[in-house]
Amino acid sequence: MGAFDPIINAPPQHKLIFGTMVLVVVGALGYFFLISGARAERDTLFQENEVRRAEVLKAKADEANLRPFRAMAEALRKRLDAAKERLPQEREIPQVYRQVSDLATQSGLDVALFQPKPPEDRDVLTEVPIAVTAEGTYHQMGAFLQRMGQMPRIVSLGISGCSA
Repeated sequence: MGAFDPIINAPPQHKLIFGTMVLVVVGALGYFFLISGARAERDTLFQENEVRRAEVLKAKADEANLRPFRAMAEALRKRLDAAKERLPQEREIPQVYRQVSDLATQSGLDVALFQPKPPEDRDVLTEVPIAVTAEGTYHQMGAFLQRMGQMPRIVSLGISGCSA
């Protein structure tokens, strides 16, 4: 007699009930050991996917917001480069000194002192100050300032003292 003889010799209804119970037990064990773990992992992956999608959408929105600023930065960079081209180079400084002196003379100013000072480094440029003491009328000074403004190079002026 074998171990399966009671099942083999059982009536068909008992075999059907036993077979159904075996299938339910095998299905339940398969679900708990195989499917439920994979299902939990799938749910975790879906949550991670949603987080990543939200990050991608935020990154795309940030990138879209940055586009105009990048274009503005590039335009400003070009303007800075153009302005740098108008700044006198170090080798051109003596020529700028002569131009300033000549413009003062052409404007009718009597230059009493023309004293270049040591260069001062700024953020993007080097400032080369010149102390000029000149005598003349209001209109002569205005003519000098107008001629300075028409120079092809960028030259800024600061007036420290005037006497009448």
